Amino acid sequence: MPGSPARSSVPGFARAALLVGLSAVAGCADVRSTTLVAAGGTQAPVPPPRKVFPMPPPEGAHLTGRFTAPANRRSMINAWFDLNADCSTYGITTVRLASPPGHGTAEVMQGRWHPNYPRTNQRYACNLKPADGVALFYTPAPGFTGKDVLDITLITPHGRSWDTTWLIDVR
Repeated sequence: MPGSPARSSVPGFARAALLVGLSAVAGCADVRSTTLVAAGGTQAPVPPPRKVFPMPPPEGAHLTGRFTAPANRRSMINAWFDLNADCSTYGITTVRLASPPGHGTAEVMQGRWHPNYPRTNQRYACNLKPADGVALFYTPAPGFTGKDVLDITLITPHGRSWDTTWLIDVR
């Protein structure tokens, strides 16, 4: 949260490297400036190409993600997956809204979406079909454009946890 002390003991250089992109559980997506609109409120279309960070960040890290959202529309900020090598679900990551956005609403939803494992990951074939996961959606207040922010806490089925602040640019 703005004005809060740093919540990570990760050294400055390593922390800066982590902040370059949002890291999360294997197969999650860093959608940054890509806008995804949920279809029917329960499932998103196959996402456009995204950069993936397959390893979770250090335990207790605090990360920052950036997202561009369209005004007056609901968008998927990110989705997290934890799949076995055969594409079966190992478990569902818990995503908790720690601080809601000031100019809109955030919703955490379990569902089936397409993961985005990198070509070098043994789970790359899992990208071909929807998998069980959890997604974070954002809807700006009607007519709002500008900056918004929300904070989440993630806990993987393996018990690892970290916090992420999402900086949202509504256009």
